[in-house]
Amino acid sequence: MRRTLASWVAGRGTVGTHVPTQRRDQAPAEAHAEGAGLPEGIRPRTARDLPACARLLRVVANEHQYPARWPDAPRSWLAGPDVLDAWVCEVQGEVLGHVAVATVPRNGISRVRWQEITGQETTELARISRLFVRQKVRRRGIATDLLDVAVDDVRRRGLVPVTDVVSTSVDGMAFLEKRGWRLLAVDPWGSATERHHVHFYAAPPRSAKD
Repeated sequence: MRRTLASWVAGRGTVGTHVPTQRRDQAPAEAHAEGAGLPEGIRPRTARDLPACARLLRVVANEHQYPARWPDAPRSWLAGPDVLDAWVCEVQGEVLGHVAVATVPRNGISRVRWQEITGQETTELARISRLFVRQKVRRRGIATDLLDVAVDDVRRRGLVPVTDVVSTSVDGMAFLEKRGWRLLAVDPWGSATERHHVHFYAAPPRSAKD
């Protein structure tokens, strides 16, 4: 049974205070800078978070084989030029999860492939990226909250949320599919000896409550 973040930290002290809901006239960057409407414990990532996020990424890589290839410069990878916005889940000073919204490739073969499988220009898409959570806090709803925050951000930008997952991340694919994400295509990824595949997903349609 899933335990909420609030129940998990009960007895350990207080996590972040829930903040007011975003005004409709706020731009995404403005709203996120204020932390508006974010779930408990989740806040916008800052440059000062990058060392802690890189350390968390190393732990997750050992636990979940994510990312499929370890980046030469983890901090630079986390804050890459494609990143539009990012968030962390922090409990009592410990960063436990991370997610980013990133652009979809605007040139080359990747651009053509995204157009083929979505039927849309890549300028109309935004990718949920760099989503990872510590093993010890799985089933606490943190990954779901991070994913929802990122999807909401993409839609506030007037874009369509998509993502891609390498086949080494079996848990990641199961997580998305359980939440209604639609598999669009599966392509070979990496070298022929690796025999990996990349799975392309689109977010489920907005629910009535949205």
